[in-house]
Amino acid sequence: MEMGAALAPPPFCIHVINNYMFITVTVIPKAKQKKIVKISENSFKVWVTAAPEKGKANQAVLEQLAKHFKIKKNNLRQVAGLTSREKVFERTTE
Repeated sequence: MEMGAALAPPPFCIHVINNYMFITVTVIPKAKQKKIVKISENSFKVWVTAAPEKGKANQAVLEQLAKHFKIKKNNLRQVAGLTSREKVFERTTE
C-alpha cells in the first residue's frame, strides 16, 4: 500500500472524518418504485427506477440520498462502487 493512501470505509458504515461523512449503501436498480430504507444504524438500502447503464442509476442514488438527507446534490460525491451495487458516497457535514 502506498504511503498516505486513503482507505475506503468498510461496507454498511457511516464514518465522519474531519468534515466529511462516508455513507455506504446497497443499490437495487430498475426497481418499480424509488425508496430508501435504513437497515440499521449504519446501513441503507436504496431502490432506484433507473437502469444501471451510463451512470443513470448512480445519479438516481445520489439524487435520492440528497433528498433523504435534505442537502444539495453538490454536497454529495460518489467515491467508490461505480459499477457495483455496493457504493460509498461522501458528504460534507458543514
